[in-house]
Amino acid sequence: MTYQGKLPELKLKNMTKQQVDTEKNTGRIQKPLGELDQGQKRQCCHCGGVMQAEMQEAQSEPYPWRERGIRFSCDNCDETAWIASTETIMISLASSLLIALGILYMLINGLFDFIGFSFESGIGSGVLSLLLLLVVALFALGAIYNARRGGALILTNRAYPVIDDPNSARRFILPLSLGLLPWLLAIGAGYLNYTFFDDSKIVGIIAMVLVCMPFVFAKKLGSSVREVFLAVLFWFLIGAAGAWAFGAF
Repeated sequence: MTYQGKLPELKLKNMTKQQVDTEKNTGRIQKPLGELDQGQKRQCCHCGGVMQAEMQEAQSEPYPWRERGIRFSCDNCDETAWIASTETIMISLASSLLIALGILYMLINGLFDFIGFSFESGIGSGVLSLLLLLVVALFALGAIYNARRGGALILTNRAYPVIDDPNSARRFILPLSLGLLPWLLAIGAGYLNYTFFDDSKIVGIIAMVLVCMPFVFAKKLGSSVREVFLAVLFWFLIGAAGAWAFGAF
């Protein structure tokens, strides 16, 4: 008898299981679950059982944008699933979008006209311009890969829906609060330094140290530097959009 609940489509289920099977032995670094990650439960898409969070797993590469997530194991069958963290998915999709926007900007501002002009200037300049076109094509492939990877991670996340996550609110609010804090500290310290200390260099250095504090204590508070950094960018975009809406620039 098979589970008849809300299972994903057959194609999605097969893709998800294949992805899980290939990612079991990818040499990820395993770490104990953080305080905010404990207690998470997901539903197995194969038998409908409860999947428990077991450990954190991250890529062994030392890059800041390396993929991180949590390994879940089903209590009812032998199914395991690696679920990427939210910031991992955001980094994958955001990097794809930024690359695509950069390529679009180059196309709008006369990339092909520049290549044509280079050939008119000489064969050497033309060959160099073709190398530039090759670099752009490679970046385009990178954007497509990141977009596909981000989409696959989202599908895997949806294939194993969350049943219980007691710390979800805190895990969401904490990085947003820490990401807002550097802006508040920078604006407040800058105002005090300009108003009362006549732009003192010493006060400016102290202010810079204070602005970095949320990043320093991110891990101790249960968040990560990546999450705080993304939250800082989020508040920057919110502030820039608000300034634009009110005609500040």
